[in-house]
Amino acid sequence: MENQSHSLIAGLFVVLLTLAVIAGALWLGPPKGPKLLPIDLVTRHSVSGLKADAPVQFRGVDIGHVESITFDPRQRGEIRVRVAVDPAAPPDPLDVRKAQLPGHHRGGVHSAG
Repeated sequence: MENQSHSLIAGLFVVLLTLAVIAGALWLGPPKGPKLLPIDLVTRHSVSGLKADAPVQFRGVDIGHVESITFDPRQRGEIRVRVAVDPAAPPDPLDVRKAQLPGHHRGGVHSAG
C-alpha cells in the first residue's frame, strides 16, 4: 500500500510540474498585443536625447515606440527614425506628422514597407 501512495504522489508531482512548465511557457511567450506598423521618419534636425524605445504619442496617448535611430544610407545628412505604431490608433496610421516624438521636430514621413 505504501508503494502505491508514493507512486500517486510522484505522478501528481509530474503532472503538476508539467502544467507549471506549460503555464510558464505561455506566460513568457511572445507578446499578444497588436501588430505594430513600422514607419520611417526622416529629418535633418538634431535628434539628441531621443533613444530607442522612447514612446510615440498621438494627442497625448502612447501609440507606439521608437525602434531605431540611424543615418539614412541613401541620403547624406538625413537621420532615419524608425517608429512602430499601432495601426488602429490614429485616424490614418501613415499620418504620423501629427504624432510626437518627445521634444523633437517632425521631418518627412516614409513608409517602412
